[in-house]
Amino acid sequence: MKKREILIRVVVICFMLSVALFPASSFAAPIKEDEQTAYQTTYFMSIHEKGIYRNGTLIQVDAACLEENGTIMVPVVSLFSSAGFGVTEAEGREEVQVDFNGHLFWVNGAEDTIGFDTESYPALVSPVFQSGECFVSFQDLSGFLKYDAVNGLISMSVGRNLAEKMEAYCREMQQREVYLFPANESTVYQGKEPVELHERTYIQNGHMMIPLRDTLEALCPNTVVQWDGKRKQIQMTRKDQQITLDTVNQTIDIQGETKKEKWELAQRVEIINQRCFLSLRDFVNLAGGKDMDIYWMETEKAASIRL
Repeated sequence: MKKREILIRVVVICFMLSVALFPASSFAAPIKEDEQTAYQTTYFMSIHEKGIYRNGTLIQVDAACLEENGTIMVPVVSLFSSAGFGVTEAEGREEVQVDFNGHLFWVNGAEDTIGFDTESYPALVSPVFQSGECFVSFQDLSGFLKYDAVNGLISMSVGRNLAEKMEAYCREMQQREVYLFPANESTVYQGKEPVELHERTYIQNGHMMIPLRDTLEALCPNTVVQWDGKRKQIQMTRKDQQITLDTVNQTIDIQGETKKEKWELAQRVEIINQRCFLSLRDFVNLAGGKDMDIYWMETEKAASIRL
């Protein structure tokens, strides 16, 4: 057995064990750091009670959110420093920088702007600086996190009824299936079970590309797939939804009773050996998931998703 295959199997088994060990009530039985799922990290904070929880574990005792004119303000310095990211505050100025493994998130209170790397955005709500802490509105911060969610950064839940939100999150994570996609391999994993595809996955412009029909048959067996050669479109039917992948305009259009959505592809679809390859990010959204349902594991060169 190849060393790479052995490594992947070990990762999958450890991953499934971590999911099985995830508690139903995070407050009653916080999980240990080495038992936490490496797939997705969610941070929980409250307006009224102090404490920042990573999944179910308390990692910061003294911090809490503010509520300004009905707006939830998140303590950036406490949140990201307790999460292990490098936080720098400009002495004497209302500026904070957070280093996400080489990517820079920053807040400029004097100009009411936030930014990611070199891009700057006007803050929807003015940041608040007090007592060495920088508070940014949840709307502004969640917009940034959604922007970078494809890298498996973090998701976040704030507000009232915190215990209920944490328990709901734990229940949802237990009910969803885990899939692992190694790069440059034709074997993917549903839970810990290997599934053979006809074509290998590959990386293109930082996106994991997967064979669409093979993946649908493995993960979404009730989806009917047809190729419209005249329009150069892939038509997919799933339950009450009609999904159109337009390979010319590079769009996905979903029409259904409960969902109507259309978006441009994150990465151009490619046709290789008469097979369609779609980015994993677009596939997850097509299958009803979200960007934050994807987690990239750099060491293993693999991506895991939950659906």
